[in-house]
Amino acid sequence: MHAADDFVYPERQESPEPPQAIPPSRRATVEEVEDEGDPENFGRFVEPFENEEEGRAPAGTPLETGKTLFERMYADQNAKNGTDFGPFRDEEEWDLARWLMKNVNQTGTDEYLKLPIPQNKKANLSFHNNRAFLKKVDQLPTGPDWTCKIVTAAGNRVNEDDELMSEDLELWMRDPVECIKELLSNPVFREHMAYAPERVYGTKEGHGKSRIVDEMWTAEWWWKLQVQSHRQSRNFGRDELQFKTQSVELATVGPEIRGDSPSFVKHFMCIESQRKMFVSNLSEILMKVKVSVYREVKLK
Repeated sequence: MHAADDFVYPERQESPEPPQAIPPSRRATVEEVEDEGDPENFGRFVEPFENEEEGRAPAGTPLETGKTLFERMYADQNAKNGTDFGPFRDEEEWDLARWLMKNVNQTGTDEYLKLPIPQNKKANLSFHNNRAFLKKVDQLPTGPDWTCKIVTAAGNRVNEDDELMSEDLELWMRDPVECIKELLSNPVFREHMAYAPERVYGTKEGHGKSRIVDEMWTAEWWWKLQVQSHRQSRNFGRDELQFKTQSVELATVGPEIRGDSPSFVKHFMCIESQRKMFVSNLSEILMKVKVSVYREVKLK
């Protein structure tokens, strides 16, 4: 007899009853509904500024092109050093110099450069102590020069002659116009510049309740001032107006990036308003981005 003949089949059992449904909670609940009035749920519909007269160039129209400050720096560095990484020998030495400046103090730099590996002929560094290293660093392109002015400040105490005591203080400063030129010609900010006002709405219909004001050029003041400037300049020809604008140093100066080639572009906005609008061309991103990152930009 085979073992299969002795197999006893298990008794058939009824399937268990399905579990009872969980009763709904008696607690009050609130269904989340998208708030149509919340600016975060708005779209973004732009109404560009348009001139009142046909044939006039729109605000922010490029008049001429040239090289940016950073392109000129790049060309000057190549002319002096024959390399993209001058005054350092190559990219490896550039990376080492950047690491030393960022992480090591002057004493530590001297100690590091005296170690056998940096002194090795295979390393072939162009600097062998901290003094030579800092001379190399000083050859890098810099921003606007610093100048010092002595300011006499009066105190609230009197001397023996019953006169207010004063003290000479050093005031270090940079030319603000040169600083603005550097910012406006920095390709890091090319996507965060505006040269004309605009109105932005959260809905396509563009009614007042959905108006979005998140930058200087999206507010009403710039728009009104632009309209006023166009009215004031109607009697000037284009060449004459451009000359008058440049003669009082009020032409907007900033970069326009086309493809891979940064170009220095002069934009015409207006005569009267430009003095106030210079820094407003840049978006609030400037408050978040370190300006020093321009050293990481390689214009090729």
